[in-house]
Amino acid sequence: MRGRGIGSALLAAGEELAAEGGRRVISAYTEHPASTLADSVSVIRARSGTAGLPAESRDVRFALRHGYQLGQVERSSELLLPLPRAREAGLASTAASATGYRAVSWLGHAPDDLLEPFAALKARMSTDIPQSGIAVDREEWTGERVRAQERELAERGEPLLVTAAECIDTGELAAYTEIAVPADGDKAEQYDTLVAMPHRGHRLGTLVKLQNIHELAHHAPHIHRLLTWNADENVPMLAINRAFGFQLHALTGHWQKTLE
Repeated sequence: MRGRGIGSALLAAGEELAAEGGRRVISAYTEHPASTLADSVSVIRARSGTAGLPAESRDVRFALRHGYQLGQVERSSELLLPLPRAREAGLASTAASATGYRAVSWLGHAPDDLLEPFAALKARMSTDIPQSGIAVDREEWTGERVRAQERELAERGEPLLVTAAECIDTGELAAYTEIAVPADGDKAEQYDTLVAMPHRGHRLGTLVKLQNIHELAHHAPHIHRLLTWNADENVPMLAINRAFGFQLHALTGHWQKTLE
């Protein structure tokens, strides 16, 4: 059914609804599996990062034709589990250097005493991550919103497994990572991973990711593949992923259009 204008009509209707709701910037996404990237003759690049999307892709041409600009490229990466023992030992050594912090984990329900600090940390995902080429609204997170998300994901059968790094001296939450854990299948998706700006440089990314993978093995031993997404210009987090053994799975284009 392609080539008949159906996609263009749907997109126009969606843009109209967004405009009626008072929105002026539209985000759209295209996904490009790693297997389709090697033979690209020419690429479209975002303002930041090194990766590019294949210019000959139907999805890319569709986005450009309808006035969308490529704001950011995200790397979708896949990790096979369990970790090899030698790699895990090396990661554990790195995590051990995160002195002054301790890892705290939970499945599905944040502890009451950490609920509001966790909500405040989640709010930083809209301000502390690379977003040089895209417009992102600041998000407000409250304990109530965290609980609502927990209920939604639990009802969907994918409760969140969370590990956070807590500063021992202050009790402040400094970093966290999340995995949505399905009851079946062998694949799980890693959602947010964030180290708050004031706490960067202390190996907290490695600390929380490694602990969460340990927790995943305990709660969901049927999971053998873990997917995650990172902005192509997020060099520090991508370096952590490479140390874990994540391999490129796909590139995702984050496109935006400003409505007139």
